[in-house]
Amino acid sequence: MWGTSETVLLIGLMVAGYLISGRLARRRVAAAGRAEVPAPAAESSMVQS
Repeated sequence: MWGTSETVLLIGLMVAGYLISGRLARRRVAAAGRAEVPAPAAESSMVQS
């Protein structure tokens, strides 16, 4: 009986970790979208003609 309970508990922990990981990833993406990133200097010098 303990083996079955342990398996169910571990699967529950894995699912919880998956959900928390997804939530954190969405927060990181949203925060990165709000941050203003300047264009690298190398790209702007290549564009000059």
